[in-house]
Amino acid sequence: GPDGLHRVEPPRVKVVNPIGCGDALCAELAWRINLDWPVVDALHEAVANASRRAAELLPCSPSDRP
Repeated sequence: GPDGLHRVEPPRVKVVNPIGCGDALCAELAWRINLDWPVVDALHEAVANASRRAAELLPCSPSDRP
């Protein structure tokens, strides 16, 4: 793109369960882009969210449930 390349370093976490992390990343990225976030900012948030998910045993935290 016009801004060049961007490298996003995920936060270091103790990985407990990586299942669904890619799905979490894609969903977060799509959601934030849909909210008109700048793509680079949306990507940083999506990577951080996927990393948080890897540190949890469940696919979502209890606080995420209705």
